[in-house]
Amino acid sequence: MPKRNTTKTSYKEAKNLEVLLDDLEVLKKENPSIKHLLSNAGVGIFGKTKWDKVKDEDKRTEYIGKFKVFFPAKSREFINATLFAFSFLIDESDDVSMSDKINLNTMISDCKKLMADENYFSNISKWSRAVAERLYGIDLDLIIKDDAKVNLYKKIMEIACASGDELAMYVRGYAAYGGNEIYPCDWKMSEKYLLALLEGVETSDEEKGFISNSLGYIYYYGRNNSGVPDFDKALRYYTIGAGCGVTESVYKLGDMSLNGLGIPKNIYGAFIQYSRVFNDSRIAFLNGDMNCKLADASLRMGGLCENGLYLKKDYDMAYYFYSIADYAIKNRMKVMDFYGDETVKSNIDRSMERIRTKINDDDPDMKVSRAPFPEHIVMLLEGGETIEVQWEDLKDSVKLTAHRISGPDQQKPPMLLIVHANAHYCKMVDTVVEYASSIRAFRIKGNLKSFRANTININKNTGKFDFYYNGELTACIDAGSFIYRMRE
Repeated sequence: MPKRNTTKTSYKEAKNLEVLLDDLEVLKKENPSIKHLLSNAGVGIFGKTKWDKVKDEDKRTEYIGKFKVFFPAKSREFINATLFAFSFLIDESDDVSMSDKINLNTMISDCKKLMADENYFSNISKWSRAVAERLYGIDLDLIIKDDAKVNLYKKIMEIACASGDELAMYVRGYAAYGGNEIYPCDWKMSEKYLLALLEGVETSDEEKGFISNSLGYIYYYGRNNSGVPDFDKALRYYTIGAGCGVTESVYKLGDMSLNGLGIPKNIYGAFIQYSRVFNDSRIAFLNGDMNCKLADASLRMGGLCENGLYLKKDYDMAYYFYSIADYAIKNRMKVMDFYGDETVKSNIDRSMERIRTKINDDDPDMKVSRAPFPEHIVMLLEGGETIEVQWEDLKDSVKLTAHRISGPDQQKPPMLLIVHANAHYCKMVDTVVEYASSIRAFRIKGNLKSFRANTININKNTGKFDFYYNGELTACIDAGSFIYRMRE
């Protein structure tokens, strides 16, 4: 279960409302244009040097769009983030000023009143709601060393939760989910606010699914019942979570099916759930989502193979899945602190250690993979991808360097995950280098130094590998073997 990042800003200068008030006063005085704000937003995200090099207006627009999910690094950028959060600047002309889009006077007035009386929170206007939320959405590192600020934080949180403020209940509910720097772990408190959010507040399907999944974990592990699970409630909320597309809920339903918890035991059903998460997560992972659930799904797929549950008992295949799980969890832990990931990693480590001696050709020092066909280049073609291959004639082989080309609907092609589990090798790459040795024939259309392909066929009569691009033959290679170097 993820340790939800409830911090709404990560700026390090805005330590209190006084700083924000000063910024608002300056911004009121300057009253910058939207064009100026957007320029600053671009610089804030990408750095001045890089931003200045972006001459293409379409590219600038694309970068600016990313500011919607960017949280400022400086307090002066706080107002920019607020404006974007409320979508006030979409499709506006360059000459529109800030004062035309937001009432700074109201924000400043509400900010001063809130500084004088925290009870004013429930009466603030929509223009300055973001200012008030800084107090309970601020980076906790900025207040935990100051008892007065901690007390103010808690008072504001109580008032906001009592008034039914959704964000406050969300922050409070997840602060209690495992505990944080301000609040101790309190599963009953977490359950209280998560249920309130789910049943009393209008939420999106995405948030409804996430909250339901969290409740599923509380009941599955009996957090509020001395460790005694309530599988009926867990099943109910995991089902809601799965229906809303939460992958954790999907594989937890698989766990319940596998072990007959709250529902009849159904190993095939578990396999279906695990496979669904594995396939979806693998795609997400290869497209750059390190936070996905590939580690969790791979661990479970490995368990099916190791124990002969639905999939036949196969230690090599189990170790293949465990290797992916190991690679995925290490990458996930680099970018996000998810509650329970240490346990996931420990389970993966134990699983790999348990069957390491049972796999075939266990050689951690293996440096190359040799195959009778260009297996890794073929892997690049999976999913209908188009590749470009550059070739270099070496003394005893031909070096083939291949990479995927972005399709019409892709900003960037997916990476490739190469796994040689028995050699303890698992790596995600965007470029594949293979060496064709013992060359018998090598022809490239037009004698160019590179060629494109989206299909490859083995000529049954000659044994040659024919590469095609949109049905046209672009290269023909006949070699004794193809070598991939895992370790130089």
